[in-house]
Amino acid sequence: MPLRFSVALGTCRQLPLLRPPTGTTRSDARKRPSAPLHRARRSQHHCDLVERGRPTGSTSTRAIAPHDDAAGTPSVVLNETAVSAAHLQPSHGGTASDVAAQQLAGSGKITVAAIDIGTNSFHLVIGVVRPNASGGHQRGFEVIDQMKEGVRLLEGGGGKFNLISSDGVESSLKVLHRFQQAAASRGASLRAVATSAVREARNGPTFVRQVKERLNLDVEVISGFEEARLIYLGVLQALPIYDKLAVTIDIGGGSTEIVLGQAARPLFTASMRLGSQRLQARFQNLAATGEFTQEEVEDCRRFVRAALADAGVVQELEVNSPAGLAFEVAVGSSGTIEAVAALAVGGHRADADSRDLQFSARQMREMMRVLLRSHTREARLKLPGMQAKRVDSVIPGAVLLDELFSALNIAHMRVSPFALREGVLQDSLIRLLPSYEMAPDIRRASLLHVAQRFDIEQRMSSALHSAQLARQMVEGLQEGPHVPPAAAALTPNDAFLLEAGVTLHSVGLFVSHASNHKHASYIIRNSEHLLGFSPQEIEMIALIVRYHRKKPPSAKHEEVARLAPQDLAVLKALVAIARLAIALERRNTAGNVAAVTVLQDEGSVVLAVTPAETENGAAADISLELWALRQELPLFEKVFDRATVVVEGGPGTDSATLLTSLDTIHSS
Repeated sequence: MPLRFSVALGTCRQLPLLRPPTGTTRSDARKRPSAPLHRARRSQHHCDLVERGRPTGSTSTRAIAPHDDAAGTPSVVLNETAVSAAHLQPSHGGTASDVAAQQLAGSGKITVAAIDIGTNSFHLVIGVVRPNASGGHQRGFEVIDQMKEGVRLLEGGGGKFNLISSDGVESSLKVLHRFQQAAASRGASLRAVATSAVREARNGPTFVRQVKERLNLDVEVISGFEEARLIYLGVLQALPIYDKLAVTIDIGGGSTEIVLGQAARPLFTASMRLGSQRLQARFQNLAATGEFTQEEVEDCRRFVRAALADAGVVQELEVNSPAGLAFEVAVGSSGTIEAVAALAVGGHRADADSRDLQFSARQMREMMRVLLRSHTREARLKLPGMQAKRVDSVIPGAVLLDELFSALNIAHMRVSPFALREGVLQDSLIRLLPSYEMAPDIRRASLLHVAQRFDIEQRMSSALHSAQLARQMVEGLQEGPHVPPAAAALTPNDAFLLEAGVTLHSVGLFVSHASNHKHASYIIRNSEHLLGFSPQEIEMIALIVRYHRKKPPSAKHEEVARLAPQDLAVLKALVAIARLAIALERRNTAGNVAAVTVLQDEGSVVLAVTPAETENGAAADISLELWALRQELPLFEKVFDRATVVVEGGPGTDSATLLTSLDTIHSS
């Protein structure tokens, strides 16, 4: 059983083999979890599909009991052999710890790189963690460079994936050398991991030795379980699912990993020797240029179903999930699922944005119907969304995913742009940096990253304060018996998008003061660093920022005319509140205004603005803020259909005073 260590990870920063906690023997550390495991009996025909995990004695599926340390910090489960084999190394001399120490003493940022040596392709990703204002480091990392090259490692027919070819070795060495150079140019500590192809090849150890001898690069051959854990860590930094009970599926060329997790805790992991390239080799007619029969498709389906039964995935998920198979969200990752998802949505990039590609079971069924009618490569290439490089392996990969949808009763799947390599980055940062923490709310963390990145005039704290005031106004408008219809229509997610827009409203100043609202809107639409948002959410944030000043939203503008009527109504409400919140930071003090209180009746609203208290105990001067606020009232009154008055409140302001203000509105 894997050892458990806190996310605080003071105990995980050392790269040598980690020892069991005090008072625990090594045999205790390897005991099976207490949760019952119901495994289907493996048939002789399919026993080669199920990975016997390493070290000897581990199985194809693993249940992991939740664990918290004494301080209540959520745990990350580390595979003992994976930790001992970790090869986090500098890309240009010295030790990884030395490089990290030098970076901390210099700019304070830490740069790390990860190489994913897969069955079909090699990936490099380079990430950075920057210092924050409090002397620590930001939560989560920022991707600053990526590379991908196709390398077909394995040879062998009949579905036997057991030998790395000589051509594969030479191609790998060239690609890995280029990746080393890219990492060195960024001053990054480098970690390389190899998955199914290398761990199963007869000459895998020879390949690892050749890479070390030729490139002085250590390659960590990870188990299927460790691969699944790292994939889950990566997915958590791309989608807002940290607190959700999520099942994550990653279909690679040689294997498929499944994780059930919540709050960074993998509750169950499975690794199966089922992958798109492996199935393609076994069922070659499904990838041939000629006709294939329905019976050949059914053969592939039966093979996949038997493998899933042998691994006992459904039974394990039912046992280890708090609610059986009633997980909250299903997530897919890596190239096969991305390719199938693009086909399922018909290749419409507005719906297939890499930031949040998602599709339903109905779309999956319809896609399979169309795909299985396309018997030739030429026919498949004409399908909307088809990638030429996937045309030969897409049918076996799609059959595998379709069977997983059916077995796990998946109704809807989101596709993560992050997977194994980003999980390796996450894991490496945890080991290197004592102050590093995962971002439990990836949407909020990425907002802060972007706001900080473009904060050249030190307005970020002011923008964050405006966002807080905007939230107060939404909450006030939605309280009481006389809520305006425009406020009642706003959801909690709408309120969060409002906060996001207000937080980012000044990033356009990075380009120019003139038309900074348009520049900011462009940055938001095109940023790769706003993670966890759907394309529709990104567009709403961009529009809030676009219309936070100058002209209000109008159907005369093409970007507004594209919105559905209900979305346009939400946009107008959010923009009206955003303008008020930003006006209350007219002098960018990040605190002259302490709070905004909303009082309303059927036709009127009072905004009571409370000034902050200065060091000498007096109320801050907010006359300019109140003036700026009143300039924005006409749009607010129109959108919310309420006559509105602004008063300066304070600690002594009571409800009677505010009610008098309401009476003043009615009598005027």
